[in-house]
Order: sequence, then C-alpha cells, then structure tokens
Amino acid sequence: MSLTQVGRELDVRPDMLRAWRRQVGARAGVAPAKVFPGQGRLPSEEAELRRLRHENARLQQENAFLKSAAAYFARESR
Repeated sequence: MSLTQVGRELDVRPDMLRAWRRQVGARAGVAPAKVFPGQGRLPSEEAELRRLRHENARLQQENAFLKSAAAYFARESR
C-alpha cells in the first residue's frame, strides 16, 4: 500500500507517516526504505522461523499427549 492509501485509512497525513518511518529507521539504524520492507510478505528466513516455531509447538503437544497416553496404558496393564 502507498503512504497515501495508509494515511487515508488511518486518517493521518502522508507526510506524518513519512516522518514516523524516518524516526523508526533512525532508532533502528536502518535506511527509511528498509524499515518496512516488502509488500506484506515476510522474508524467507522469518517465514521459515515462523513455520518451524508452529511445527515445534504442534510436536510438543503431540509429545505431551503420547506421554499421557503411555502413562494411562501403563496403569491399565497392572
């Protein structure tokens, strides 16, 4: 989206958005154009990290379920 479109949606002037972007970039030590890179897409490393974290959470849930199932069946076999 362009700054003009975002400004209309947020009811903020585009020059104010540009100033905020410059301030954020200055604090981060990054060029203003690199503060909000891309077109709403994550860089490949960030997307991969997000996918791996999601997979890790799912596997931890499966592992916890299997541990409780194993404990249940161990009690039943006695």
